[in-house]
Amino acid sequence: MFLAGLCLTGFLNGLAISCLFPVIPRYAEDLGAAPAAVGFISGAHAYTLALFMLTAGALVWKAGVAEGAFLGQGMEALISTLYLVTGNQLQLVLVRLLHGLFLSIVIVALNTSITHVAPSKEVGGFFGVYTAFTQLGYVSGPFLGGFLADRYGIETAFILCTLSHALGLLGLGVAVEGLTAMRGYTKRVRPQRPPPLRRIFLTLFLTAFNASSLGLLLIPVSYTHLRAHE
Repeated sequence: MFLAGLCLTGFLNGLAISCLFPVIPRYAEDLGAAPAAVGFISGAHAYTLALFMLTAGALVWKAGVAEGAFLGQGMEALISTLYLVTGNQLQLVLVRLLHGLFLSIVIVALNTSITHVAPSKEVGGFFGVYTAFTQLGYVSGPFLGGFLADRYGIETAFILCTLSHALGLLGLGVAVEGLTAMRGYTKRVRPQRPPPLRRIFLTLFLTAFNASSLGLLLIPVSYTHLRAHE
């Protein structure tokens, strides 16, 4: 049950983040953003995701894995509702930055839980399955977000984002129950800090930073290409 809940949350978070990829550039343009600003706004969440990864790790160590996961997931759901009420570029940037910040907490908490709950010989398998479901969410989101935006308006993509994050809380509930059953931990999971995990946090930071760099490069390029063919 632990892995099932983790995969559900990973899938829904991937869906929530990526369903905004096709709509944020257009929404930023509607708010008067220039092409360079569109690129920055589209990738703003990736800056805080990468920069706060290590800080998120410290928070998880202090508060506990379960608390960190629920805090980050709940705040993601709350922050994503603000997309519906942003009225200018600055507000949209702030929402994007906060979105990435709380996503970093969830990512660190979920990855940390795997290292402490999965049997030592199955950690790689747990990571592989969890990552596969998360990536499935990432590849499903752009199509669903773009489809809903075309059919029913940009707001529906924001609603999908909010609902996906909110439903992710259910996955965390399943994961916490599974965690308790597998290792006899209490729901307040406060792991020890063995030195090898510092390498894990560094790896997570570098992975997020590299992915963010690719996204920030491709978004303005694709935006300019589309505009040139209008």
